[in-house]
Amino acid sequence: MINAYLTAARPKTLIASISPVSIGAAYAYKEGCFEPILFSSILLFALCIQIGTNFANDYYDFLKGGDTLLRKGPIRPLQLGIISLSRMKQGFFTFFSLAFLFSLFPIYQTKSYLILIPMLSILLGILYTRGPKSLAYIGLAEPFVFFFFGPIASFGTYYAQTHQFSLIPILLGIGTGLISIAILAANNLRDFEEDSLTNKKTPVVRFGKTFGKVEYLLSLTLAYLIPILFLQPLIFLLTFPYSLCYHVLKKNDLSPLLPKTATILWIYTLLCLFS
Repeated sequence: MINAYLTAARPKTLIASISPVSIGAAYAYKEGCFEPILFSSILLFALCIQIGTNFANDYYDFLKGGDTLLRKGPIRPLQLGIISLSRMKQGFFTFFSLAFLFSLFPIYQTKSYLILIPMLSILLGILYTRGPKSLAYIGLAEPFVFFFFGPIASFGTYYAQTHQFSLIPILLGIGTGLISIAILAANNLRDFEEDSLTNKKTPVVRFGKTFGKVEYLLSLTLAYLIPILFLQPLIFLLTFPYSLCYHVLKKNDLSPLLPKTATILWIYTLLCLFS
């Protein structure tokens, strides 16, 4: 059962929540404002939001018939009957509840200025796939992913530590948000046939695979352009995922894209942290 929950949490993609929070905290640390307990609370909050959203996604996808035998990605425990619907519902309720609890200390530290972030994160985590007009099913997942796994998370973390404004964590958060969109685009390209069959109107289903490839390539390019402009241009130019972009342009099998793009976000994050 534990292994099934770990699979449903999608650990390979959890860097999407780790990255912007870590970058925001790193820049606060460089300015001499870093509280480990506060950082830990924010990081655990972000992880719980992502895991809760993943569980809710599995739950509502299953109810809508969104997971079929055409699935190319990792197994979904609900689809195989490894986890029951009631346990999956308990799972996302538990993680969203934990997210709220972990948010209390940062809210207290910032005198409630950031209270809207946890509330909106939980609400949008549920609405991501819940209901006939859910974000994922009408093609509006990208704005949620970009802002909440990008500049909102990075600047929110920085502000909670410093109580100051800075453009750098916002810009680098835009970079992580763009790479998270690339991860989402890779997922949508992989699931194109299944999503078309189940009427899941992702941008790739609406506008075609060529659009998805352009979205993927543009997201990665813009993400790397930001640190190239004001951090260390050479190291970011050298580590740009040229081979992955070539794969998108030339290959028909796009299944390997998602885990490899998640690895790119790990590399990007480490470069930002130590630049």
